[in-house]
Amino acid sequence: MTDSPGEPISFAYELVNPYHPERGLSGTLVLDQPLRVGERLRRAFTNPQEDPDTHEITITSGPEREWEVVAIEPTDRDGRSAALRGYPLPGTNKPPAIMQGRLILRPVG
Repeated sequence: MTDSPGEPISFAYELVNPYHPERGLSGTLVLDQPLRVGERLRRAFTNPQEDPDTHEITITSGPEREWEVVAIEPTDRDGRSAALRGYPLPGTNKPPAIMQGRLILRPVG
């Protein structure tokens, strides 16, 4: 998915927080190589927890752990430039980040 054949790109994926996917908390993961189902990643995610009595939300950082890519779902942004603040960093000569889908992860082990 590039603007012209042979043009280098970075691969951007919507990454839904696997602790609470129903909350729709997501970010964007940019890689130099494409991911495939079955590959593994090491990542830490924030873990928002709501107090049932006060409804106050506390956000903690979960531990870094290994996750397996179980699916890459299509999105309406696939093939488009990922709108990322600060990417690429000035002077890094990184190719544009193009959206490739939404990663569905499960913990390993």
